[in-house]
Parts: sequence; C-alpha cells; structure tokens
Amino acid sequence: MQFQPGQSGNPAGRKPGIKDRRTASRRKVGKVVHAYITDGSLKADLDELNARERIQAITRLLPYVIAQAKHEEGTDF
Repeated sequence: MQFQPGQSGNPAGRKPGIKDRRTASRRKVGKVVHAYITDGSLKADLDELNARERIQAITRLLPYVIAQAKHEEGTDF
C-alpha cells in the first residue's frame, strides 16, 4: 500500500508537537545530573574513588551533561 503525500503511516500515532517520552526522560535525568555536578556533591563523591573508578563515573555521566548543555543552548539531540 502506497502512502499518500502528507499522510502518516500510523494515523492514530503521536500528534504533531508532542515530544517523545524518551526525550523528556533524558532531559529530566540530565537536569538531575547537572544539579548533582554543580552543587559540589559530585566532587566530594569523586574524591572518594580511585583513578579508574573516577574515570568510569565521569564517562558514564558525560552523555547526560552533553545532552543538558545542548538543551540549554536550544539545540536538540
């Protein structure tokens, strides 16, 4: 079946302008991580880790920090 121009493949699908739930969830987690970093508690927690654990923790947090920074700049991911 061929789709008509301007017609969705799923007419009952998500309405235009409604954000994907995953995007909203990522942004919420990003805000929590950003707050954790900026209030100083991250530094205290990282100081308790050895070098390898510290790098692993930062590597795992980095995607959330980048996503939050992009959101604050007005770009989307």
